[in-house]
Amino acid sequence: MSTKPEKKLAECLMKRKALLVVRDSVEGFIKNFDNQDDVYQIPIRVEALDRVYSEFLDLHLQEREAFEARYCSAKGFLLMKRSTDPNQSALNASFTANNHASQAGFHLRLPKIGLPKFDGDLSSWLSFRDTFTSMVHSNADIPTVAKLQYLLQSLEEEAHKPFESTDISADNYSLTWDALLKRYDNKRYLKRQLFRALYDLPSLKRESPQDLHNLVDDYQRHVKALAKLNEPVIHWDTPLINLLSYKLDSTTLRSWEEKTSSADNVTYEELIDFLYQRVRMLNSVVSDLQHRSTQPG
Repeated sequence: MSTKPEKKLAECLMKRKALLVVRDSVEGFIKNFDNQDDVYQIPIRVEALDRVYSEFLDLHLQEREAFEARYCSAKGFLLMKRSTDPNQSALNASFTANNHASQAGFHLRLPKIGLPKFDGDLSSWLSFRDTFTSMVHSNADIPTVAKLQYLLQSLEEEAHKPFESTDISADNYSLTWDALLKRYDNKRYLKRQLFRALYDLPSLKRESPQDLHNLVDDYQRHVKALAKLNEPVIHWDTPLINLLSYKLDSTTLRSWEEKTSSADNVTYEELIDFLYQRVRMLNSVVSDLQHRSTQPG
């Protein structure tokens, strides 16, 4: 006849075995994952994995490290697939509604928000850093190994090259993130490079709506990045106007001078508004000329 401790141990072992069966089932699902047929099971598998993880840690503290590593790897894969599949937004909303029907009468279906991208362009670093930090880095619900996968997916071209051979493991996330910050998150270096980028923008040789639009967009992006670095750009009307004026084609510059010849003071924002209005006007003229050229006679 078994004693109470023996009976309790037997029950724990049976429960452990049942939990491991569920975990192995999820890992088998991942191993044979089919992007076409299996995406609809992801929310159910994530829920099962979370339940097993919680119950297993209550039973077996000694095996926590090994089990947690496999749990993070499995959940990271499922979350990655859920975030990249276009059909999952509607599925996730439906799954949430079925599990929390008593909490809400309706669910607003929002469009999918993609990961921010960073290709090494310093003018976009601050925006990328802040967005990624808000969406992923500071999100305690995302496993560390999944954060690394999201980070590597967000990096492109020059920014991705140093991390091409990074192994996917939880320990490598903080190393990769710190290396990225060390490479790009230097305020003095960023300011110097952004100033250089302003001077290096190409001067326009002819009147072109597309070239003018690109110039103003790039110039604005660099100025806004400097503002995020706490540079007092709102007081730089004269240097910003003069530098941008040197980049304009002769026809556009003449039009700007004619418009402001009687003004004692003009602002940088007035120049930007004028240039965007000119882009719209030039696009309209080009469209009208193209339409006329297709008409007979």
